Amino acid sequence: MFNPILERLDPYPTSTLQLWREEARARGLTVWDLGVGDPPTLLHPGARAAFLDAVPTAASYPRQGPAVAARAAAAGFLRRRYGAQLDPEAQVVLTTGSKEASVLVPLLAVDRDSPRRGVLVPVPGYAAALRGAVLAGAELIPVPLQPPHFTPRVWELPEAVLSRAAVLWINSPHNPTGAVMSREDLARTAAVCGERGILLASDELYADLYQGEPPAGVLEVAERGVLAVHSLSKRAGFTALGAGCVAGAAEVIARYRKLRDAYGAAPSDMVNAAAAVAWADDAHPAEARQVHARRRAALQEGLEALGLEVLRTGATFYLWVRAPAPHDGLSWARALAARGVLVQAGAWFGALGEARRWVRFAAVLEDYQQALAVIQGELEA
Repeated sequence: MFNPILERLDPYPTSTLQLWREEARARGLTVWDLGVGDPPTLLHPGARAAFLDAVPTAASYPRQGPAVAARAAAAGFLRRRYGAQLDPEAQVVLTTGSKEASVLVPLLAVDRDSPRRGVLVPVPGYAAALRGAVLAGAELIPVPLQPPHFTPRVWELPEAVLSRAAVLWINSPHNPTGAVMSREDLARTAAVCGERGILLASDELYADLYQGEPPAGVLEVAERGVLAVHSLSKRAGFTALGAGCVAGAAEVIARYRKLRDAYGAAPSDMVNAAAAVAWADDAHPAEARQVHARRRAALQEGLEALGLEVLRTGATFYLWVRAPAPHDGLSWARALAARGVLVQAGAWFGALGEARRWVRFAAVLEDYQQALAVIQGELEA
């Protein structure tokens, strides 16, 4: 009666965190949520005004006009940031955030009746990408990321693995570790995929959260056989609105658009009007970047003062932290949740081997003193 694929899906991490949050509050505990990557960042003020101005008196289906402006603005961002010369109409699709691509990209590229039905997903990695491969009926092929760098080295994979792959996901800056791929490694990865006809899907959601030089993007190193996935959720505080884009070669985008049109989803006129403003502005993300960097540095300093090992990366607002012995990542996440501090276990990101001993902290607060005191209490228990 039901699709058996559903039995292979574990609860989504945020659902488990919600359960732990409710249990802690039921016991009268104060909750410090360092688990969900949803920082209290102000929505881009101009985008908010554009959204409100676009609220209609009669809410009809999305129209082409606001979408054209938003596509042009997204293409402008990609040109300024990566030097990508894209036709907004033929090479950019507006999305309801980046998560939709996690489901649609495997459906786009995988023939379930082919021996090449694999989706390579670096682990630890974004939970939605892991689930998207399963939902598409593809062969999920985890690619373990190794410390200390936690970046994929696809050229080292056995030919027997590469020959089964239809899609490779990469994510830089990386969720959950914050690791950043070099431009050289991106180019080498694109070359491996190009030689074998593997669609390279690059999740660049955290492109605006970095220190020092901006991270490279896949559109800088390849024009064909790649998809760049971007979102305004972190760039402009759009987590509640759902606005992003997918960009790449026209023949790939045409097929993505056809797949997407099959279920009739599109961002609303209000979201597109707001997105057009947010994609065009680089000043607001630069200001937010400083806020995130300050929060991240404060949490890292506090955790290291407690004697914890923190991976030093300088990107995203996440900290990848090794659980103290005798814990693994999941048991430590549970122990902290029992005291009111929420974090995400490495296992929830598909982590294998040694990486399962790590957890992800989201640096989303201004003041960590009370949360750090609770963590210290757990360490001393």
